[in-house]
Amino acid sequence: MIHRCHLAILGGGCAGLSVATQLVKRGYEKPMIIVEPRREYVNDRTWSFWAEEQNEVSHLIHQRWKSWGLSEADRYVLHSGINIYYQQIRAIDFYEDALTCLKDKRNISFFRGAKARPPIKQADWVEIETDVGRIRADYVVDSRPRPSDTDTSKIWQVFSGGDVELADECLDPGSAQIMTNMVSDSLGLKFSYVLPQSPRHALVQTTRFTSTRIEPSQLDVEFKRDLKHLTKGKVHVRRWERGCLPMGQTPLNSEICSRIIPAGQANGALRPATGYGFLSIQEWALGFSEAFAAGNYDKARDLTVVQKGIMDDIFLAAFLANPSQSADWFMSIAEQLSGDEFGRFISQRVGFEIWIKIMWSLSKISFLRSICEASFNHIKWKAR
Repeated sequence: MIHRCHLAILGGGCAGLSVATQLVKRGYEKPMIIVEPRREYVNDRTWSFWAEEQNEVSHLIHQRWKSWGLSEADRYVLHSGINIYYQQIRAIDFYEDALTCLKDKRNISFFRGAKARPPIKQADWVEIETDVGRIRADYVVDSRPRPSDTDTSKIWQVFSGGDVELADECLDPGSAQIMTNMVSDSLGLKFSYVLPQSPRHALVQTTRFTSTRIEPSQLDVEFKRDLKHLTKGKVHVRRWERGCLPMGQTPLNSEICSRIIPAGQANGALRPATGYGFLSIQEWALGFSEAFAAGNYDKARDLTVVQKGIMDDIFLAAFLANPSQSADWFMSIAEQLSGDEFGRFISQRVGFEIWIKIMWSLSKISFLRSICEASFNHIKWKAR
């Protein structure tokens, strides 16, 4: 069976659903097909970010924190935001909101429980073989993870943990502990991530930034060990959450086929220095849908290239060359910046003044060496 459409979206996750819902909100009525391997959506992850209290996704916020902490050995920094909060969205709330938006739209066919093979460019369309038949689309948005042979990530954010319930009331629900007990070792940077929902309930993860891709389940032992530092009482893990996110991914070259448009983390949406990406995906989906719904397909395609700044190259080069100093660097940055400045730094919304503060707070010799290397790499990337 052959299914024909104007736009096929491969992958109904964060990026794919964001594109689809933004197009619907802009009155897009041409045939659209979404192919998603999951049959059912469950609460399988969370997304967090810094933003003003009122923003485009305020209706989805599960919890906000006005303060957040970082620690390494005997150093501790507690930031308080003035204009921004640290905010969390549960995946199930995001999924249900998107599915409600897409429900009963006659121009949309949503194939769940179906896998798609790599799209193939034809004369003036794209062909995709799937479990539900062949799709012929004028354009394709491919938001699926990259195949291993095209992966260009230099650093991986690997985490294991989940929603935990403690026997003791030992948590402060007013403060998110985003990078605590930081340690630099041979694998890179390790830290605990604790988002308290109540004195006894929190999302807790053990996280590593590492240049070697490892399976998240390999951190399970470290996670259980870290829980013992959090509480001496009993702990019940109500839901596990594991992941391996590519940081510093090079955007794919959309010029290979102007009708196949990469999206999401597979196209470098995650911040190279920190791994945050939810807001950048939302901003991209908004810009893409506005151009695509208006018929400006060239502009929509060009928006998929996530602009990577030279400072991200510097952080990557510095981390790869000096992983043993990464904990000290993050603490030095936190000590130098205000709460709002730190949140903007992590969210990639910083100006020159903040970068000056960051550079001033760091190891000068290591970063001067990294600046030279990163500048050369950045020039090569821009010249592609």
